[in-house]
Amino acid sequence: MKKFISRYSNFKKNTKEKFYPASPLLMLLFLIIYLFSWNLSFFIIAAGVIFGEIISGTMILFCVYILASIITVMIMSVVFYSVSVSWIRKTAGWIFLLLFACTGIIRMIDWGAIYYDNQHIDSEFWFHAFYVDGTAFLFTKVSVILMLVFIFSLIVFKKLSGLLSYYCEKIKNGEASVPGYSGKKTNLVFSGILSASIILFALFSSRIPQNITDQGSRLYLGSPVYHFSVSLYEYFFQGTKKNVETLPETVIAKLEKAGIKPGAYNPDYPLMRESIYIDKKNKSDKKPVLNEKTNVIIIFEESLSQFYLEENELGYAGLTPNLHEAISRGIYFKNMYESIFPTIRGMIATLGSSLYVPAKSNGIQTGSKTQKAWLPIFCRFSFLSDILKDYGYTSVHVQGGSGTFVGMSSAFTKNQNYSKFYAQESLELLKYSGTDNYNAANWGYWDEDVFGFSVDLLKNKKIKEPFLLSISTLDLHPPFVPKVTTPAAKGKALLNTLYSTDQAFGILWDYYKNSDLKNNTVIIVVADHAMGGGDEFLELRRESLTRQNKLNSENLMDDFITCFMVLPGNKSYEGTEVDTFCSNLDIAPTLLDMMNIDVPNSFLGMSVFADRINFPNLVIAEYKLRSAVVQERLTEAQKKIINEYSFTNEEQDKFRSYMENLAMKRMIYPDEKK
Repeated sequence: MKKFISRYSNFKKNTKEKFYPASPLLMLLFLIIYLFSWNLSFFIIAAGVIFGEIISGTMILFCVYILASIITVMIMSVVFYSVSVSWIRKTAGWIFLLLFACTGIIRMIDWGAIYYDNQHIDSEFWFHAFYVDGTAFLFTKVSVILMLVFIFSLIVFKKLSGLLSYYCEKIKNGEASVPGYSGKKTNLVFSGILSASIILFALFSSRIPQNITDQGSRLYLGSPVYHFSVSLYEYFFQGTKKNVETLPETVIAKLEKAGIKPGAYNPDYPLMRESIYIDKKNKSDKKPVLNEKTNVIIIFEESLSQFYLEENELGYAGLTPNLHEAISRGIYFKNMYESIFPTIRGMIATLGSSLYVPAKSNGIQTGSKTQKAWLPIFCRFSFLSDILKDYGYTSVHVQGGSGTFVGMSSAFTKNQNYSKFYAQESLELLKYSGTDNYNAANWGYWDEDVFGFSVDLLKNKKIKEPFLLSISTLDLHPPFVPKVTTPAAKGKALLNTLYSTDQAFGILWDYYKNSDLKNNTVIIVVADHAMGGGDEFLELRRESLTRQNKLNSENLMDDFITCFMVLPGNKSYEGTEVDTFCSNLDIAPTLLDMMNIDVPNSFLGMSVFADRINFPNLVIAEYKLRSAVVQERLTEAQKKIINEYSFTNEEQDKFRSYMENLAMKRMIYPDEKK
């Protein structure tokens, strides 16, 4: 053992003696590789990047990294060479190590931000990093690899720092020297190299091109430390409610026509308004009336375009018997169009009468390795759950998909006053459905399990009345894999899946008809959004429009969505239709209007029973109001209103940007915790 220790000590000593003259060069080489490897890793895995635009910029960036490495090594050398007190030298060493660790963590986080969100760390990142699931990408396989690389780099940096300190000590003691120089000359050389490097660093940094036209290419020339530091400073010191975008006067005028006067009621939350009514003195009496303690069940049917229920147009009958029976017992909204896409946005539009528009982010890869992520829901809306809570309601949500997706579970329970959120990860739903009962498309649990579980909650009184129960389905999401089939579908997977969706809804519908719920509960069935295309859907649309001699390139898509309400105690409204031109933004104010509940809100919609002639609410439509599918349904009077009050494409862009700005700054609806 003694021989081993002696040999190890001699080896360690000889190694230091052998390598200490090269310590500065080793440190310099390591830092250059370490700094540039961050950019190089993206070059290796990136796709669709215009590299021709960034070759010269990359070479300049490489020079910047070389100069940054020289500056770092020179500063460390000056400190280690000049200081003679041991504890000060050690402290300086730990400070360098800490700074290196900080830059490493920053680079690691920014790497993940670009990989998943296609952008450097910015204000958007910080707005949700401290709110809901903002750093979810840190808990992935990629993050583990990055962490291992970072730990390895940290160890190497510490070892090289020790060698550099040892080398400087040798110079100071006269046991080693910078060739040709010693004493004061050495200090002058160090100072000269350091000064020249700083000047060149500033010069080269300013030469990195910033006018690259391709956004994807521009990413690779950015400094992670710069983006991290600047955005963090802006978040903490400039505040989250600064620089709110302004709207053009034309947009404000159209919003005011819909009862929305930005900033008039609450400057901190510009969309807030005092009432769900534009004119309280002119409320409509021609509407169904619901008790304010009426239970509410809202069912979000995945991709249920209205087209599917119009059997004459669809050309296939008998696919949705349960849905049609429920429609015959309620009010059918025949002209409701989709306000926004996809599911989570459609749910926000329905539950909160608002648009959530922060963009979907695509990672830097394409093909099978593409990483996609929706920005988490980090702002708060005036959801029905928040409003009804003050009237003693319990709010519960059930869905077959994951509750972690875009932070839904956290957003609903922490932001929007839902008391319970059952999703794919919920032990209760897992116990009810079983461990291997995911639908064949692997999105989550089958619709029949979601509805069966919901009925179980209702039957066993697991939800305290009065309640708001929202249910979100999955089966009709592509790819179409039906749980049950019917000959009426004629072998078409999409139509069999439509039948499966209807049969699953039938589980809840049968229970509702035969229980006390029919006397005190309103059922609202609405599509989360229209079907978003796909070969199977377009084939059906093409087949239908050809049969009706209406086929053209502009009307293949269908933006109208299914929506109907089954109302307790309103027999006179059974089997009726509402032809008001509306969107799912109007559902929440319509429900509250029927319940005679009027509260401050941030709604963009208005009740379908309101005065739609004098106060048309047709401004928020995601460009759809001028589509061929919409236009063919409109009367000349309606077309005139749309042309006068709907947004132009430019105005829609302005309003969308404004809504995104408010969402990022959490300025849509006040946080009750503040």
